Amino acid sequence: MVELVPLLSPADCSAFLKSARASAAWRPAPIYLTDAPLLNEAVRRAALLHEEALAHELDALCASVKARAVEVARRRCGAELDAGEIQLVRYPPGGFFYTHQDATASPKEWRKLSFVVYLNDDFEGGTTRFPELGTDVQPRAGYALIFPPHHAHAAEPVASGEKFVLTFWLGRDTR
Repeated sequence: MVELVPLLSPADCSAFLKSARASAAWRPAPIYLTDAPLLNEAVRRAALLHEEALAHELDALCASVKARAVEVARRRCGAELDAGEIQLVRYPPGGFFYTHQDATASPKEWRKLSFVVYLNDDFEGGTTRFPELGTDVQPRAGYALIFPPHHAHAAEPVASGEKFVLTFWLGRDTR
């Protein structure tokens, strides 16, 4: 299941983008091969803001995004899942994330659904590719791309402009 569904209004996207562009808290986006984050621009070239680094005026909007995602999952899958932390990711020109998985298909894995919410679509390139499925998804502002986290996927390079997305996962705490 790879699905693109409307999740945010243009006003919601604008609020996130305004805060993102004004933030001085951006950090290089790591990858996780173990429990320790690793920076490797050959694998991922992007910047990251964790939810707690977002402007406090976005707290209610973050809570609303998570609630909407939980409701989408309940309607689509019949599952009662919890939302994890939101990450805001910025891909500059040339920014990408090599083919990866967000989680394994293990029953003990807490992540059950991946959400990538596109905040803008005024850039070139930057599609989300699922090579094993033969599917490319063109970013669409306000829409959430929902998929099982064990599906291999990649953020293709941004040719021009900047791509902004929210990423988070729904699941159950299995610890």
